[in-house]
Amino acid sequence: LSSILRTASRPKRPAPMASDARHVRPRLAAEAAQQAPQAAAAASPLVQLMEQAVVAGKVVKDSFGEVYTGFANYQDLAVSQCAFVPMNSNRAINREVVRQRVAENIEAFELSGRYLEFGQINLIVVAPDQSHDFLVMDGQHRCETMQQLSTRFPGRELWFQFRAKVVQSEASAFDELRHFQRAFPSDPRSFFRSRAEARVATAVLIRLKEHYPGAFKEMLLSDRMGRRTGDPPRPYLNDSLVFWLLQDAGILMGADDAEVADAVAETNATAILARLEAMNHLLESLTGEALGKGVTAKMLATAGRASCFLGFFREGYLYWSDLAARLLLAPPVPAPH
Repeated sequence: LSSILRTASRPKRPAPMASDARHVRPRLAAEAAQQAPQAAAAASPLVQLMEQAVVAGKVVKDSFGEVYTGFANYQDLAVSQCAFVPMNSNRAINREVVRQRVAENIEAFELSGRYLEFGQINLIVVAPDQSHDFLVMDGQHRCETMQQLSTRFPGRELWFQFRAKVVQSEASAFDELRHFQRAFPSDPRSFFRSRAEARVATAVLIRLKEHYPGAFKEMLLSDRMGRRTGDPPRPYLNDSLVFWLLQDAGILMGADDAEVADAVAETNATAILARLEAMNHLLESLTGEALGKGVTAKMLATAGRASCFLGFFREGYLYWSDLAARLLLAPPVPAPH
């Protein structure tokens, strides 16, 4: 897109008049007639620029003719009329975040001769709008970071990836914004150091749910526009709590970094389940503050009905290391099947 952006400020030759159609070769005339309604609907000069980039092989377009994606050098925006404009309903720019990202990129460039990866900037173009404004749906902090870097170091290349969707009105633009903002935030407790650990952890989770169905509460996901997704009250479990417990206990450490076959994952899961079962029996023998601050009789009764006390492990309340020494003295217990 960069070579196309550099022409954004140049005057364009007027389109041929209808009376000139006879001078156009039949195939081209047919193509022009076919594209005329679309061109009329898309008065935005940005759409024209992106279409030129598609023809030049610099940008790709989806089959619906709505979404364009490619790479561009931010420095080329400085010599064009194009601008990035945060959408009004988007969150305000945090200047401290921008300051930190600018500093990190300056340091990275000094060390490696290139800036850090900026990821994909998510943009909207309103087709009837005749301005050169890209509406920023996601990436306004990165755009501001690039703007500051471009101003301070105009001679450095600053590449980024973009996705631009063309909509027919501002109302549609904000519908797109709301749609993308309804993204369920990821839970860092579900991230593992390797595929092997992830597969073993998943096998353990499935077996625990089979053995202790009454101990699990359904995860009610909350999106960014609502409250943060929370955990069920103690002593209930959910997927993220189990994954956190496995990592807090350090019992996934033996998983090979290579991809683990299903049979091997099941074998590893069986060994881990044996340790969890032993800990569960130990927890069942404890009372009061030994299970974490604020434990009530109702919590103990709930755990008793489910035959599972592992849900008392929580950040800020009870950690595996708090009971690891006692577990060493506990007799082995067969893993659930």
